[in-house]
Amino acid sequence: MGPTAVASLPEHADPWLARLLRWPAGLLLAVVLLVAVVPGMLAVPPLDRDEARFAQASKQMLESGDFIGIWFQDEPRNKKPIAAYWMQAASVWLFSSAEAKEMWAYRLPSLAGAWAASLLAFAIGCRIFRRDLALLGSLLLAGSLGLHIEALEAKTDALLLAAVVAAQGALAAVWLRRRDGRPAGWRWPLLFWAGEGFAILIKGPVGPMVACLTILGLGLLDRRWRWLAALRPLAGVPLMLLIVLPWVLAVTLGRNSDFLAEAARHDFLAKLVGSEESHGMPPGFYFLSHLLFFWPGALFTIPAVAAAWRMRRRLPGPLLYCLAWLLPSWLALEAIPTKLPNYVLPLYPPLAFLAAWAVLEGVPALTGRFARGQLWVFVGGAVIMAAAGLYIPFALGIGFAWESVPASLLTLVGVGGAAWLVRRGRRVQALLYGVVAGAIWLGWGLGAFFPALTPLYSSPRIVAAWHRLAGPEAPPLGSSGYREPSLVFLAGTDTRLLLPDELADYLATTPRALVLVTNRTEPDFLAAAAARGITPKALESLTGLNYSVGWRLTFTFYGLEP
Repeated sequence: MGPTAVASLPEHADPWLARLLRWPAGLLLAVVLLVAVVPGMLAVPPLDRDEARFAQASKQMLESGDFIGIWFQDEPRNKKPIAAYWMQAASVWLFSSAEAKEMWAYRLPSLAGAWAASLLAFAIGCRIFRRDLALLGSLLLAGSLGLHIEALEAKTDALLLAAVVAAQGALAAVWLRRRDGRPAGWRWPLLFWAGEGFAILIKGPVGPMVACLTILGLGLLDRRWRWLAALRPLAGVPLMLLIVLPWVLAVTLGRNSDFLAEAARHDFLAKLVGSEESHGMPPGFYFLSHLLFFWPGALFTIPAVAAAWRMRRRLPGPLLYCLAWLLPSWLALEAIPTKLPNYVLPLYPPLAFLAAWAVLEGVPALTGRFARGQLWVFVGGAVIMAAAGLYIPFALGIGFAWESVPASLLTLVGVGGAAWLVRRGRRVQALLYGVVAGAIWLGWGLGAFFPALTPLYSSPRIVAAWHRLAGPEAPPLGSSGYREPSLVFLAGTDTRLLLPDELADYLATTPRALVLVTNRTEPDFLAAAAARGITPKALESLTGLNYSVGWRLTFTFYGLEP
């Protein structure tokens, strides 16, 4: 045990963790993620809007052979950098094909990123804490609902987490070594800068922002700054730029030359000053939402962080580092108007380690009045969620769905069982039980319950009906009033998203074309068709919910008589 380790408990103090430590950590973490994520990865259709946009842009890379620009149909996608698209395109090329439109192939990199992040967290924990605390913390990370959701979706966040954990772990090693008077060497500084480079290539400035705020937190908490020279920026910054600049130069010199300016203005800065895409929430949103998305670690996070803050003057270095990693970035994100639960994902590792420390050390705050009251909040929330699971199919017009019964029972059993173990003082078992129960609950929910809610997934039903009505070698589908990216991904890159009068022109000039209108655009489309002297024939209608905007819609296919 190194001089920076948390040494107030002997290793393997908890018998359950002692048993689990006999197994390879990578295998345990993989099993948790596979049980929770793979059923949904295979069963859930492409999700609007971000996931479907990512998948479509990656598919277009394979279709066009352009691996520098990021495009959604003919529009440049000036949002996130290239790395996630490359990984998705590589996954599809290796395991599937662009023509197959199989979402699981686009989602594989996110699952791999989540596993890598959890395994890296375990490795960091072993180095700066001890193995039992490292295992419990990494299991809380791998078992968190928020990471499971990001491991499912074909986006950037799980991949970003892996890069952030690598960089933050290297930063911790440099700081702790210098704090103990030991040389930092070259390996850890170079790993830090490489991690930051890959984080930038995945999601822009988020990784460096977390690192800078962590350094600021360390300076304020520890009152030392000279250790920063051990990061070797004169060698590290060129390494970071070597990772980032080739693609930046290539995209700037290509046809998408406005990428950097547009991404900075419309993606990053817009979130800092306003609520982009109706995602505005008041401060405190992450504090409340983490109770759900960081289950089961959220059972103990609030008293754990509060206890660590009160003890900050005498905390061991690794725990002080966790506070510096967590608090400045959390406060900054709470202050930014645009909020989504995944934005705090890079802060889950220190949250997991602090919760694991509090449980293994038996922090007195875990038995206080607040902790007991919070337990009732979880139980009440489980009852509400179980009732909602039974009600949602009726609200969507499906009626009784048998898949909702196991989902609701698993909610009650999972939270109720964990709460019972906490009340009996068996906190480690409560967390492990919560990890297992949460993985099984989400595996069933994503693999059976959510796919059964068919009105939520309009695009697969629309495309299936279009193929049946149009037959082989039909012209591209035209649509007005329904512009979701999942429709483009499933119907094809050449899908026409048009205004009502443009749709009437398309129908009039394209032999054998079928077009789709919603009840919101149907009157304007029919008026435009009449003005052009054509009489479209309604062929089939179906109903669904556009959950991106909360509208119930009726979709109608129109064609012309031969």
